[in-house]
Amino acid sequence: MALEKYERSLIKKYGKVCTITGPYYEELLKMPNLIYADESHIVPNGYWKIIKYNGKVEGYLYEQETPFLL
Repeated sequence: MALEKYERSLIKKYGKVCTITGPYYEELLKMPNLIYADESHIVPNGYWKIIKYNGKVEGYLYEQETPFLL
């Protein structure tokens, strides 16, 4: 993924990078439950990432790209 490659370049350049990542769920864009799962799970609509380095902060939001079989 391009963002991970970018993060690695920041680490090489600045030596220390803090990254926080998590899922986001949007009610209007409800995703299906995972099939073949032993327990009920809801697939997130996407993910967010915050990168802090050298006194700067960047935020990213990207949609789920995993195909689902129904």
